[in-house]
Amino acid sequence: EIAPDGCVFHRGRKDFQVKIRGNRVNILEVEAALLEIDGVCQAAAVARNKEHEVILVGYLEGREKDSKAVRHALEGKIPAAMIPSRFVFMDSLPRTLTGKIDRRSLPLPEDDHSSISETEIDASELTETDIQILEIWKDVLVIDRIGINDHFLDLGGDSLKAMMVLGRLNQHFEIKLRLRDLFDAPTVSQIAELIQPLLNPGSP
Repeated sequence: EIAPDGCVFHRGRKDFQVKIRGNRVNILEVEAALLEIDGVCQAAAVARNKEHEVILVGYLEGREKDSKAVRHALEGKIPAAMIPSRFVFMDSLPRTLTGKIDRRSLPLPEDDHSSISETEIDASELTETDIQILEIWKDVLVIDRIGINDHFLDLGGDSLKAMMVLGRLNQHFEIKLRLRDLFDAPTVSQIAELIQPLLNPGSP
């Protein structure tokens, strides 16, 4: 069920399971992983309807305010499909009269790109593959500045944009990457490492 505020509820499912990008995700497992992160004292995960797809949003209370740090911490705890696409940092999570987290009162995430790298890229350190991938990402994501280690989801990427990037990559490099490959290698640097051997199959 999709509420007017875009929040997705699964009535009668005590296990809090939702489907994200074709993967079954247990909300409680995600919240447990968030609570294990140093600097996080309260956490909630909510599936929200965003235009053409359902995304997972993580809400955090505590001193940790860096989405990159949170994402990095989660990478070793839960599968990539269970990591929230957006993070919202709050001074205090809203509560019901009984003291439980009021999920309906959690705010919608803003589409900002505050986690985008501000580091100038030294073009001399980039491979030709890096440069070509960067141009495709910039075009699809409509962002001028992208670092080779910036996470696709942190840049505002979603399933539709991933399909667009994937199509462009496969056509440009004449390869056959799958959607899962992009989410498993979600930075320009990582996807370049995945593509390079496909361009030179005879190399050791």
